[in-house]
Amino acid sequence: MIVTAFHFVALIYLGSLLLFIWYKANSKINIAFYVVGLYFLSLVGGLFLDSSLTPAVEAYSLSATVLFLILLSLFFVPTILVDSAKMKSVYCPNVSVFNFICYGFIFIGIISYLYFVPIIYELLTSLSDLKALRGNLVGGDTHHEIDLFYLFITLGCQFYPIVLLFYFHSVCYQPHKKWFNRLLLFSSTAYIVNVLAGIGRDGFVLWTMSYIFSYILYKNILPLESQSKIKRTLTLLLVIFSVFFFAISISRFYREDSVYLLFQYLLLYFSQQFGEFNQFISAVDNVDVDVAKIFPLTEVFIEKVNTKTLLADHENFLSQYGFNKYVFKTFLGMFYENLGLSVTVFVSFLFSLFFSFFALLGNHKNVFLGKLIMITMFSQITLHGIFYYKLGYMVSNIYMLICMLLAVVFSFRFTLKKV
Repeated sequence: MIVTAFHFVALIYLGSLLLFIWYKANSKINIAFYVVGLYFLSLVGGLFLDSSLTPAVEAYSLSATVLFLILLSLFFVPTILVDSAKMKSVYCPNVSVFNFICYGFIFIGIISYLYFVPIIYELLTSLSDLKALRGNLVGGDTHHEIDLFYLFITLGCQFYPIVLLFYFHSVCYQPHKKWFNRLLLFSSTAYIVNVLAGIGRDGFVLWTMSYIFSYILYKNILPLESQSKIKRTLTLLLVIFSVFFFAISISRFYREDSVYLLFQYLLLYFSQQFGEFNQFISAVDNVDVDVAKIFPLTEVFIEKVNTKTLLADHENFLSQYGFNKYVFKTFLGMFYENLGLSVTVFVSFLFSLFFSFFALLGNHKNVFLGKLIMITMFSQITLHGIFYYKLGYMVSNIYMLICMLLAVVFSFRFTLKKV
């Protein structure tokens, strides 16, 4: 166990911020409390990590800790400004378009299951253990053809936070459409099978985090009866997810017949971030700026800097610095790794300013669905970014652009007139 004064600096700051959010929301849990609370709990978990799994005391510094907290705060601002606990209604100006898009999500969800489930079955019934399979897949092995169809359904799977948002909206305002709502919820889990096809656990975790996020957004609007059903549904799904999550975790991390080590690796998944961020910032002064690693769409205009394979890049960094950079160090760690300090600060400020503008738009009690789409997309950066920057893929960049288009569609009422 390694505990430094910097841990307590971060804990006191985030704890104070939580109390401020709690007070501002009249002692209610809102999306800001939820997101900031996860980072607070991650830091608390870091206090109990075995010293053999965490960076040495010398890897921590005041400058890295202050940078971590300042940048995090910039990303927290838009979520705090939303103040979701005060929401009383969500207006969808184009209900027919909403339902049409929902049917599209349901269709993509179904074909995703039809595509990925046979792949998952083949992997799980193969002779290889899950740890070896995961290593091979990360190393570049594939069990499916990377074609336009695969890219299309992978893009569709990226929308699970929006599908969940639409699900809760439909439960609130179209409660009579029971099977429609059930299929919408089912389609949101397509992301889980998409990730599971790579023997990944992230799908279970990120989906659950997004489900809770959307539930908190709509909690004030949901009828009490629906709230009870939603909690029971989540409990059932978590039980099912846990079977797969722990099976993969045990296969990858259960070593030397040690339950203690298994627990430590599970805790490491959630709590290594603060230490790894400090270590990277303190050790790496200069980085090769590679904007395409964070915003892949820029490859159209900017040449990619790092063209090494993942394995070659890992070995090169390890020989130079003596530690692994392919670990969870939050989205901010990935920003710094690929953008450098000045660009990271600039991008963080830009994101904060842009989405704070959207957070302040309109009535805070009666909001447009379009606003919630933008806030949900933005909050993914911090919510899922507690692990790494999840939106740094080409399909994710396309997803962000489509989300912005959807936000416009559901912020203005329009009608299609027959000619």
